[in-house]
Amino acid sequence: MSIALIVEFSVKPEHLDAFLSVMKTHAEASQQEPGCVQFKIIAASAAMDGRVFLFEEWRDQEALDWHLKHSKLNDTRKQYDPWIFNRHIVHGHVVNNPS
Repeated sequence: MSIALIVEFSVKPEHLDAFLSVMKTHAEASQQEPGCVQFKIIAASAAMDGRVFLFEEWRDQEALDWHLKHSKLNDTRKQYDPWIFNRHIVHGHVVNNPS
């Protein structure tokens, strides 16, 4: 059973474009890592809504642990931390995975 993370960011409006740029780079790098099934960035479509969601799916907890330890996640967080005012992470298992 694969592992999923849903991460919700509340981004300061003046930093939304920069945040999305940094996250696109991070997503592209993450998708090249062993065990990354998918890494999606979803921006809210409502006007004036600075929420951005990540949907990450990893083959298993070992793959996610590798990502947390070996990726440039800490450098990415240092970049975006001043641009956000909230982050919420949901960790779960993918129950249905259509082929």
